[in-house]
Amino acid sequence: MKIIRTVTMGMLLAASVLLPSCSGSKDETSGQKKDNVEAAEESPAMKNLRKQVEQLNSTFPVEMQDGLKMTGVALEDGYLIYTCEYPANMEFEVQQDETTRKRILLSLPRPTRRMLRESGLGIKYIYVKAGTDEKQEVVITPEEISNL
Repeated sequence: MKIIRTVTMGMLLAASVLLPSCSGSKDETSGQKKDNVEAAEESPAMKNLRKQVEQLNSTFPVEMQDGLKMTGVALEDGYLIYTCEYPANMEFEVQQDETTRKRILLSLPRPTRRMLRESGLGIKYIYVKAGTDEKQEVVITPEEISNL
């Protein structure tokens, strides 16, 4: 028997919490040190966010609810990306409508929203079916965040 789940604000809120930290200078998507020129041009908010991503990644995978696992977080292409995995025997439906995205935005802690706005980032939640390449996404653009 397959279980049907619809992603809503509660699951996405759990993925939105960031750890407090100081600034850092590693690029979490590649693990390589950034050159001094690029690091000097980066805003304090972005440096802080990169450090938080690095710290948060050291805690994965994290078991969530109903078999869901958060497996990673990254900064890529102007987005803070959370990746989760759901069991292969679970039917999983992500709603990508405006109402869902707005609820997610409003559920984010104010410091997280402020940090995303200051850094000019959007958010992506990627849900991957275990053992497959099948995935679903919820995308909140930087414009949606800055207009909140």
